Order: sequence, then C-alpha cells, then structure tokens
Amino acid sequence: GLRLKHDHRHPDGTPDKQTNYGGWATNDGTATRQQFPADEETAALIPEAATNIWTLEIDREKRTFLYALERNKAPRYRAVFALP
Repeated sequence: GLRLKHDHRHPDGTPDKQTNYGGWATNDGTATRQQFPADEETAALIPEAATNIWTLEIDREKRTFLYALERNKAPRYRAVFALP
C-alpha cells in the first residue's frame, strides 16, 4: 500500500519533535486520488490529529495537484499547486 508521512526537520537536519506523522492509504483510492487516515503513531504523537485524513489528488485536465487535510470531518487545510 501507499503510505504518507510528514518529515519535519530543523535547518541543521535534525528531526522536529513532531515528525513522521501520517498514515496508510485507504483501499478505495484511485490512480489520481488517495486518502490517508491518521495512523496509531500519529494519534500517539499528536492526539488532536487522531481523526486527520489527508487527501492527495492530481487533476490532469486542470493540471493541478491537491493536498488537503480534514480533521473531525471538517476541512482544515487545502493547497492546490499548478503542475507544469
């Protein structure tokens, strides 16, 4: 399966105290859209993030990449990047 992990580091390369959080993709993903619910490691590291679901999506027609975060079933963050 696919796994999403956030690797946060300080300028000197040392890991931040909140790093390596994320989760495994659900089984209903597609070639252009995947969702990653928070795993147990994330819930232990950041308890308020236990309900997080990250979404990654490529829209080939619009030539965009979406990164979105949902927490407690509500949108929390959304970024759309233009693809070359």
